[in-house]
Amino acid sequence: MADVLTVTCLVDNTALMGSDCWAEHGEAFLVETDNAKVLFDTGSSGDVLAHNLAVLDKDLENLSTIVLSHGHYDHVGGLERAILLSGYVDVVAHPAVFGSAGPEPRDARLLSREGAQLVPDRILDDQSLVLTTSAGLVVIMGCCHAGLINTLEHVSRTFEGGVFAVLGGTHLAHADETTLRESVAAAK
Repeated sequence: MADVLTVTCLVDNTALMGSDCWAEHGEAFLVETDNAKVLFDTGSSGDVLAHNLAVLDKDLENLSTIVLSHGHYDHVGGLERAILLSGYVDVVAHPAVFGSAGPEPRDARLLSREGAQLVPDRILDDQSLVLTTSAGLVVIMGCCHAGLINTLEHVSRTFEGGVFAVLGGTHLAHADETTLRESVAAAK
């Protein structure tokens, strides 16, 4: 259980006006506790990751683990650069991170390669990072393709303690009003 937890957003679609940080489509979070340092996702390119690490006076030295939420380029595109910056490091990912298959497509616009064909990506590798803190659970999501409500219900069934904070992507930008209302209620 982490008493002191620092989460730094290293890559995001936006950067604060006046900030020296760069933005790109993608996501990466650096999670630091007293005894661990974890990179959750790596952004699209690695260039933005490296630049923002320098701007924010952070580094990937002594990184214990890189955790990948899923295999889409905007979450794993900077993996090679992250490994170069950190040296030897464990990478934790779902077995389907570099290819998906399964019964139900989530978004027909998202494709994965099966043999020579592109087919709808079923995103079986969708994962979130759950941190146990003295204040409660902190859930960091990549894109939450499985849905915010489904993800938070799974976290509640799997982990003890209530959810204290939810960070990261939710893919709710095009959700209807009912879905938004239900998602906000689930996150409370």
